[in-house]
Amino acid sequence: MSANQRTRTAHWLLATAPGLSLCLAACSPPSANNAAAAKNPESSEEFASLVPQQWRIEHVTRGRLDGDELQDAALTLRQTDTPDPKDARRGLLVLLATGPGQFRRVAWLDQLLPCVSCLGALGGPGEDTPIVVAIDSRQLTVGWLGGAQESVEVSLELGLEASAQRLVLNREQLIRTDRALGKDSRLTLDYVAHTRTQDGHTEPLAGDPVPAETLREETLR
Repeated sequence: MSANQRTRTAHWLLATAPGLSLCLAACSPPSANNAAAAKNPESSEEFASLVPQQWRIEHVTRGRLDGDELQDAALTLRQTDTPDPKDARRGLLVLLATGPGQFRRVAWLDQLLPCVSCLGALGGPGEDTPIVVAIDSRQLTVGWLGGAQESVEVSLELGLEASAQRLVLNREQLIRTDRALGKDSRLTLDYVAHTRTQDGHTEPLAGDPVPAETLREETLR
């Protein structure tokens, strides 16, 4: 994915989640003052005991997910037992801070994130998956852009369910675009407002927010 395409993804996510402070590590340098800035994985020894075996940290995103004064974290992980890193599975490990340098796992999303090759031509030539992860205002936003002539932009908004302290999907948006024809189709499922909007037409949506650990990347293509 080119720098322009990464920037487009960031701008698109800002449009779908107004006011969100994004971290797009491949697009702009991280800032020490940005709560969602990615840290160098080499300086993330504090998470070593929480990372599953045969996985390594690619990016660390910080922010206040549960609303207290402590910085929570979302770790973008890559599986290490795949010969070609572009085919390696990615996962998102979501951690709540319980004290200085102390964390507990709230969700392990090992089926959610796409591999580089899964994103097609828009995945780019590198090994790192061009995924946007941000934490802001008690919300975890995850997004990516994949495909080639026909592309899919994915934006997921997740939050903590107060009663069970589990991570749930509150809102998802999929934008499918035929890049040759310049036509797109937009689908938004809002599990909080209970609405389903397809290309501007809104109708009621039954059901509650979806447990995050049930999400699968292949259903979002």
